[in-house]
Amino acid sequence: PFSETYIIAVEPALLPVIDIPELPAVVSCSEAETFAMPPNATYSNGGSGTCEISGDIPPIVVKAFSLCGGTISITYKDVDACGREIEALHTIAVDASPEAEIEDPGLPTEMTCEQAYAFVAPSITFSNGLENSCGITGTLTPVVTNNFDKCGGDITVEYIGSDDCNRPIYSTHTISVIPATPPVFETTPGNITISCTEGAPSPTTINYSNGATGDCAILGSVTSAISGTYDICGGVMTETWSHTDECGNVLSHSRTITIEDITAPVISCPADATVECLDDISPAALGAATAT
Repeated sequence: PFSETYIIAVEPALLPVIDIPELPAVVSCSEAETFAMPPNATYSNGGSGTCEISGDIPPIVVKAFSLCGGTISITYKDVDACGREIEALHTIAVDASPEAEIEDPGLPTEMTCEQAYAFVAPSITFSNGLENSCGITGTLTPVVTNNFDKCGGDITVEYIGSDDCNRPIYSTHTISVIPATPPVFETTPGNITISCTEGAPSPTTINYSNGATGDCAILGSVTSAISGTYDICGGVMTETWSHTDECGNVLSHSRTITIEDITAPVISCPADATVECLDDISPAALGAATAT
């Protein structure tokens, strides 16, 4: 008898394809913090009967993120019935935690000279309102630039820093400083009348002040200037105090000085005399009256 053998090679079933469950592409820091284990993936080669290869694969989750962002990697990896490795990877991007907001320091828009010299800027806090590992909080110390004096100016308060993700945090505030109260003369001499015999009036000095103390005080004295003329019959003169202080405030006061010849002359008569009818009675012989 004769026999013949044929060997038919049978190729392996098709490689199965992994079907990954629906997963997000991006999550927030808070969502990543509570991210739950995803469901198993399934795989199949689409065959039937003995040629069918199918099953499910549990996920392998690797979390590589912080409050500044990162990723969550989900890997599905297995070996099929034919010993062939099958693998699928899904990566979820994790956004950085929201940026922090700075607390309002409640600074005024303007203040007096006295308030400015006593001003101490407060420290403030910042927060993104989240807790746990996604929370960003901190404190900022003020940087104060004083650009003022008793004549006014401004104060700049800056809060400069960065959060845990090196994102800048900045806030600036400008406070206007009102100039110190303008000074006034402490006394304001009134008009006077003097006698011609008193002679020409001399300049006098009066003080001025704004009533403040310390760095906000504006004070000093001013000597008057006298103008006008007079003679033996009198006249009118003006005494003026005028000054511009260091802040440009102008002080001015004047008064009128009236000069009068208020002393009446005194007449001196010659002594009584008895004369003969034919005697010389002229002033040269009997004397003349004088007035002073």
